[in-house]
Amino acid sequence: MVYKNTIFAGAGLFSVLFAVLLLSGIVSLPNFANASETVSVSATIEEWVSFAVSPTTTDLGTLVDASGNVSIGSATSSLTLSSNSSDGYSVTIEGTNGGLNGSNGGTIATPAAAATTTCSAAGDGTDAYGAQATSTTLTILSPFNVSGDVVGSVAASSQNLLSSAYSTSSQSAILTVKASANKFDKNGAYTDTLTLTALPSVP
Repeated sequence: MVYKNTIFAGAGLFSVLFAVLLLSGIVSLPNFANASETVSVSATIEEWVSFAVSPTTTDLGTLVDASGNVSIGSATSSLTLSSNSSDGYSVTIEGTNGGLNGSNGGTIATPAAAATTTCSAAGDGTDAYGAQATSTTLTILSPFNVSGDVVGSVAASSQNLLSSAYSTSSQSAILTVKASANKFDKNGAYTDTLTLTALPSVP
């Protein structure tokens, strides 16, 4: 046991002496060259656009009543959009029938793409059908940037309705569909289907 204690005591004395020499600068630790590597970091944020329309069913009401009186029909839908696209986003509109098709073969036509028409209940009434839009934050594009009883074409071809620059917050617009008829149009139910499509890019 004395022999072992002597070894431990010697080791401890050596450690103390080495520390003293190291601190005094007489003995120094060897220098080592630095070795470094790089780590490449990547991530992806996908482009997205969110779009909602409410309501998706609208009724323009009675354009010609049982007494032959003519009225301008009107209905609105709210459009709500948001996107992270750095190129902005847009919404297109397209009609299915190129007008309001009647169940008894009548038609209230919409004007040609990019054109406007005016709904009127004056006299015997005027065949007219189309849409207009309003927004405080979105850009409404021609021919839908009209007001009053003027409406833009909802022809059976895709047209740009509105657009926006990059946004991460909700933006909204009001789509108004209007129509009027001539009192001598064929009786029946008149219908059309509008398709609205949101695209992550500005036209």
